[in-house]
Amino acid sequence: MKRTSHSESKLTGEIGSRARKGIVLIVDDVYSNRMVIREIMKKMRIPTNEAINGRKAVDLVEASFHKESTIDIALILMDLNMPLMTGIEASMEIRRLEKTYKRQTSIPIVAVTAHDAVYGKDECIKAGMQDCAAKPVASRTLRLIVKHYASKLLSNGRGQSTIKM
Repeated sequence: MKRTSHSESKLTGEIGSRARKGIVLIVDDVYSNRMVIREIMKKMRIPTNEAINGRKAVDLVEASFHKESTIDIALILMDLNMPLMTGIEASMEIRRLEKTYKRQTSIPIVAVTAHDAVYGKDECIKAGMQDCAAKPVASRTLRLIVKHYASKLLSNGRGQSTIKM
């Protein structure tokens, strides 16, 4: 019987039983906006990943669809006015990818924007988003968004919420 080192057995164990970790994807080209949302999510004990534009967000979402991915994007908080690819364009591309990969469920996408005059809620909904929140977004608003669209992230493993409303 071949003996394996601790690191070898750990590696094969991880490959054999990859647990997909639910996260919130924060998409905004402004660092301070991402930081504020990240800190609120951290207080809620919700892991995050970040993208600096719509193109990067689409790439992260597509990568999460692959079988070997350990990331399960449970919610996307998307700015609308970004370079390379806007939030509207990214949302439409994500919805197209979900169909291409034959996804059973769609990732909830919520616009978080200061540009209400540029993009109305109707345009966001047409692009495949579920909702809109105005910047600056309050922590209570983010808690309600997570509770509504990604409640599985709030469980502490015993079916109890990890946040207080």
